[in-house]
Amino acid sequence: MRAIPATVKRGWFILLLALLPLRAVADGKVIPSLAFTADVTIPDQRALIHFTNGIERLVIETRFSAEGTNFAWIVPLPAAPIIEPATTGLFPTLDYLFQPHIRYRAPKFFIAILVMLAVGWIGVRYGWRTAFLVVVFIAVAVSLLLPALGTARGRVTAVAGDAVFVIDRRTVGAYDTATIASLDAQAILAWLSDNGFAQPATITNALQSYATNGWVFVAAKVRRDAPGFSTNAVHPLSFTFKTHRAVYPMRLTGAGAENNVTVELYVFGPGRAAARHFEVDSCLRASYAETGNVGRIPSRDSTEVVIQHPLLRAWVSNAPFATKLTATLSPSQMEQDVWIDWKPARETRKTLYSYAAGTTVGLNWGTLAFALVLVVLVTVRKGDRPLKLFSLGPAWSAVLCGALVTAVVWAILPMTEVELRRRFGGHPGTVWRLATVETATNAAQARIQIRRMIDDQPDYFENQLLGGRIREEDSPGNFTLRETNGQVQFIIYDANGAAHVAPPDN
Repeated sequence: MRAIPATVKRGWFILLLALLPLRAVADGKVIPSLAFTADVTIPDQRALIHFTNGIERLVIETRFSAEGTNFAWIVPLPAAPIIEPATTGLFPTLDYLFQPHIRYRAPKFFIAILVMLAVGWIGVRYGWRTAFLVVVFIAVAVSLLLPALGTARGRVTAVAGDAVFVIDRRTVGAYDTATIASLDAQAILAWLSDNGFAQPATITNALQSYATNGWVFVAAKVRRDAPGFSTNAVHPLSFTFKTHRAVYPMRLTGAGAENNVTVELYVFGPGRAAARHFEVDSCLRASYAETGNVGRIPSRDSTEVVIQHPLLRAWVSNAPFATKLTATLSPSQMEQDVWIDWKPARETRKTLYSYAAGTTVGLNWGTLAFALVLVVLVTVRKGDRPLKLFSLGPAWSAVLCGALVTAVVWAILPMTEVELRRRFGGHPGTVWRLATVETATNAAQARIQIRRMIDDQPDYFENQLLGGRIREEDSPGNFTLRETNGQVQFIIYDANGAAHVAPPDN
């Protein structure tokens, strides 16, 4: 049996180093096992659409970035609606439930392929007994390394002439709303201006088109001096109306627009939703199972979404499928409304890769291509039939093919920056500790005590589901307060959006 040269020994030493963890945590903490996209971006517009039996519920999220005290917006609809307030936690809950399946690590098959190639080369060059001893040595080394590797893981009646008919006026949450109808766009603009709903003249043509088709207009004005609404994110509004086909009005947004607009639509209905210019991000089967354990984390690779958020459950409980549609619309694409079509359900959830996992997958495929090309070229040459793929010889030709496949796979995989958070058990993070507030006699006193607790330990009270600081909102990992029979109830929301009274009765 030939002796193994020093260069071969060095090669095996380097190979064993490759089996070690690529990253070590200096302070001994376990690497988190919950992965989320790090660069979360909020679209320009988000809406929830639920359609059944000719009735549509359209919930629109509103945000304002300008300074001032009063802001107004107008929504065209096919029929006079019922207007209701939604909660601020509705869309954060939808966003969380529809998060993509994130692969932040991938098995390193390329190491096994390289090992098999190396063992085959040693067997041919130095004898199969030597190759067998090398395999045994690697198996023993890997069995010793595996424990260490394991712990390191961690969305009307016609009006004659130019008259404006006021169908309804009411206050809905933080909004003053008015539902109006007219056949004349100029009359609508004049009425809006007279009633404090100033709108740009660029929407005249779109208004006239809607008015001619018999649509109504809901003008909503948010009061910045309304109690409890001091930020730019005000609660959404829900509009329920009759329509022959589900629709998201878009033409007023496109009127005079100069920039593209990103839109996310969460559509609940009888099948997979589809719309022109929109792509299907996810299509999931909706489940309305009873509220389970508070600590249950929904599987990110499942094609089922469990609807347990109280308001969302009440509004969409009869829809068998939920589709998330996304688009970046140009001004020309916003010249038409977004009409929803229904296709046969094909359940799917979007998958994203971390850059580390994407690189590993690329290396797996590239190494496999390298091994196959190398074996084929060496076999052909050994059979006295020379073949020069790139006139570089078998080894370099195989390396070039492997590198090309690696680059192509890496380029086509959808990848994103990934944030890893600690996995918790039992309750939705440290929000449970806030339930120890027992001396408060009303919600206002409870808020003061809770705010003091959070300010004293800001790093401790992190929302382990949505990220950021825990806040008073009906969304995963957060809480709300409810006064009942002279007591303050502390309501926490789990990963499915289900509400739980804390501390529990059991």
